[in-house]
Amino acid sequence: MVDYLLRPNGDQAVQWTLLTAPSHNVALNDVITQPTSGGNCLAPYNGCIQATDSDDNDVDDLNLASDTIADNITQIVVWVYCLNQFNTFDIDVYNGVGWEGYQTVSIVGAVRWTSKTFGGLNMTQTNLDNCRIRFRASVIGAKDIITIYVAYVIATSAAVPDGIEKVYGIESSAIEKKYGTNWSDIAKIYGIT
Repeated sequence: MVDYLLRPNGDQAVQWTLLTAPSHNVALNDVITQPTSGGNCLAPYNGCIQATDSDDNDVDDLNLASDTIADNITQIVVWVYCLNQFNTFDIDVYNGVGWEGYQTVSIVGAVRWTSKTFGGLNMTQTNLDNCRIRFRASVIGAKDIITIYVAYVIATSAAVPDGIEKVYGIESSAIEKKYGTNWSDIAKIYGIT
């Protein structure tokens, strides 16, 4: 299996409040991954997005930077570094064809990393090129605030990209020479294309 890290790189439809950043995708695109503590809304970090009581059911829909992959993305994990003071918010993934369905984030009261996993996928390169994430606010009371500081996606492929050459940095002919067998036989044995 191979994991690909994808970060927000474009705004689709954005309704949450943007703090100290030129765009919503830039606000969430800090070069940080869990378990490293995420940023805040101030420099040197990129900013953040926030939903308050006036933003109930508002949605932020963001494009993701793509990567060249082997086909067959089987799982997407959305990671967010967030503060959710009183209520919940929802995360959803657009798989290039349709939305997977909202999953609720119910951590409350502390800034921390959390994730939601969308499994059972069968995405191609074209699907991944059109992949998006969205956040839906669920804020009811006057003191409710949801803040997202960082967001990224880990897309997992069951296939090995471009055969063993790309993964291990060696030519198939070198393997054939060293082990005295045909590359296609090795590939069949290990399920590598």
